[in-house]
Amino acid sequence: MKNLIFVSLFLPLVIRINAIEGKYQFGDIVAFQHEKKCSCKSALFKHYAIYVGDESIEGKAPDQDIFHRTGPFRPVSGCVFGKLSEEGPNFKDNFLDGAEGFTAGDHGTILGRIRDMRKNCKRYNVFTNNCEHLVTVVRYGKKLSVQHGTIAGMFWNLFHFIRGTDKQIIKIRPDYEDVSCQRLCRRRAIRKLN
Repeated sequence: MKNLIFVSLFLPLVIRINAIEGKYQFGDIVAFQHEKKCSCKSALFKHYAIYVGDESIEGKAPDQDIFHRTGPFRPVSGCVFGKLSEEGPNFKDNFLDGAEGFTAGDHGTILGRIRDMRKNCKRYNVFTNNCEHLVTVVRYGKKLSVQHGTIAGMFWNLFHFIRGTDKQIIKIRPDYEDVSCQRLCRRRAIRKLN
């Protein structure tokens, strides 16, 4: 009877941990949508991070599993390691995979870029040095911010047009799809129940 109780209590936990571990691979871009309420409208903007999992990297604590650029409003602003569990609903967003001119680096290349960006993290600037710039440099070797699929993305297009930096048109592969709003809303509802 004790074994049955033990299995019934801990088996769901083991399944949940394995599901989380299988969700991302080292070097994946993780997106966190920021919006005022859960609706099927576009998110205001996305925060981005690179998934590092349990990789041993100088400056990373064992319980930290992401590398990201924090903005000017955080107590520790910069290119830092953090915890996926503290950032809210998230999903894999390697949206430039397959886009012309963008190739994801291999494990060693991404690891080297993380080490380099951690040591050479410049001052935060929403237009030229934000979290999306960091993750695209780490994954693809190119600094880019488009805020694909967000309200901020519409303003980014205008910003690049005014600056004359719209010459490089990024064609995202036709089969790419953001996480559905219904799926995101469902995740939030489940988190509130737990």
